[in-house]
Amino acid sequence: MSTIRIHTTQNVSLEYEIASVGDRIVAALIDYGLYITWFIAWSVLNRQLHIAGDGKVGFYLILLPTTFYFLVSEVFFNGQTIGKKPATCAWCASMAPGPAWATTCCAGCCGPSKSS
Repeated sequence: MSTIRIHTTQNVSLEYEIASVGDRIVAALIDYGLYITWFIAWSVLNRQLHIAGDGKVGFYLILLPTTFYFLVSEVFFNGQTIGKKPATCAWCASMAPGPAWATTCCAGCCGPSKSS
């Protein structure tokens, strides 16, 4: 398995295994499965409870959680989304101590990943 070595400012060398393609695919399938679950749950709740009409409010309420899902989960879950936890993957930056807002925004889902 390939590894990546990161040298910290304290002269400590950290070595991580790079996540395999299969781990990344499993993580993506779980994350996008959550998207589909959210869309179905919102559609059922909206139809039953009439939370929002068919206009712009309903459109924004359905897209708001999915828009910020990757950013919020990687910041609060230390570089992992809900899908990356069972696949034992995490996002890591070689120049930052942890996932920062700017690096997380730039990384997306295809950025460098480490295997836990």
